[in-house]
Amino acid sequence: MEILSKILKARDRRAELRKSISERGDISVSLSLNIAGYPKSDHITEAFFSNVIEEFERALLANLITINKSERFITTDTDGNFYIVPIQSKINAEMLKQICEAFENNHYAGRIIDADVTTPDNKPVSSGKAKHCIVCKTSAAVDCMRNKKHSINEVRDATWDIMTDYLERCNVKDITNRLSSFALKSIMYEISLTPKPGLVDFNDDGIHTDMNYYTFVNSTAVIIPYLNRLTELGTQLKDINKDTLIRIRDIGIDAEKDMFIETSGINTQKGVIFLLGLAAFASSYIINKYGYFDINMVSESISTICQNMVSTEMTNHTGSLTHGQKCYQKFGNKFGGARAEAESGLKTAIDYGYTLLSSSNINILRNSNRPVLNKLFTQVLLNIMAHNNDSNILYRSDIDTLIEFKTNALNTLNCINKGTDVANAMTNIINFCNTKRISAGGAADLLSVSIFLYLCKLQYSKIS
Repeated sequence: MEILSKILKARDRRAELRKSISERGDISVSLSLNIAGYPKSDHITEAFFSNVIEEFERALLANLITINKSERFITTDTDGNFYIVPIQSKINAEMLKQICEAFENNHYAGRIIDADVTTPDNKPVSSGKAKHCIVCKTSAAVDCMRNKKHSINEVRDATWDIMTDYLERCNVKDITNRLSSFALKSIMYEISLTPKPGLVDFNDDGIHTDMNYYTFVNSTAVIIPYLNRLTELGTQLKDINKDTLIRIRDIGIDAEKDMFIETSGINTQKGVIFLLGLAAFASSYIINKYGYFDINMVSESISTICQNMVSTEMTNHTGSLTHGQKCYQKFGNKFGGARAEAESGLKTAIDYGYTLLSSSNINILRNSNRPVLNKLFTQVLLNIMAHNNDSNILYRSDIDTLIEFKTNALNTLNCINKGTDVANAMTNIINFCNTKRISAGGAADLLSVSIFLYLCKLQYSKIS
């Protein structure tokens, strides 16, 4: 009886809130949840209700209905979660009720949401429609209640199942949307970094005569939907193994096909499709499974997926050889290209790109200062170049040229770190690449991967 008394008092307070808004001559709209039994609120209902409020206010805005957010009232009391706000727009109360009903009907969890409208003369607007039973979904809820077809526990279990599933769907949507945007951002950061020795940048085409900045912009636009599919796949799988690579590769092959169509056969981003695709998949898999991003678990996941890739694919192959396969056959197992990087769990990207970004203390989620980011990404790129056995360079030259290039990259990085003779150092390495006709495309791919992983860390690090 004590709980019932508190519930009735809570409902009286809600009635007073509606009345106070009506006395001002305003329509009010309120939200509450259909929760059977007691208690009517916990951490799940709180999270669910918070999301519903955001969606509901967005729906009102989409219908050109203005609310006064400063006067909205949100509370959790004995009767559960409650939201009320006065309407500023001039709209008929019955029309507003139809909009609220549409919100309920179109919402995944609309069955447990009540969106109510109260007129300026303090009268509720009724839809006159009965809600279906949340358990059997066939009969009217009022009939099942009167006939006691289902226990309170059955109704509550069904309610919490809906809310939990809805929150999981929201979480998956958030992960896939964010990681897809991170993928796009990381690629565009790499493309726009200027200058880059031997590579296409915003102002120069490097040693390339068949591609430019806009070629990369166009191909990026084409491959991003496939990276989105890979993040979605990561949230769908409960476990991973070496067979997971087949599903990842299937999406990657589609991405490559559309890239080549877009570029008329020019290979702009085959490497980044593969490596960033793996990073996007593994990151979404770990974040969805554990609730946070962990670089070691991401790396281990990729190693598991790509185990024995080098020994299997560098020696056993059909059709034309890739640059990496040719370098592997010519120079040995130290030069396994993108496959070796994948099998290692992105070791080069993590050790020389991600780690340097993490030590910089620059939050690139929030920082858009061009000189700051350009310097940071140049340092990361040069650090990767100084340590990566880039198959793109080996394919166009030899081991001695690769070693000389790596030494040059390290010297340039040291000049930037010390702030001495930077312009001459950058000019020297650019001239070296132009003279030797080499382009460290693998390092550029690893820069994109490094930035992507760092963005994931900034957004999804475990809170201790």
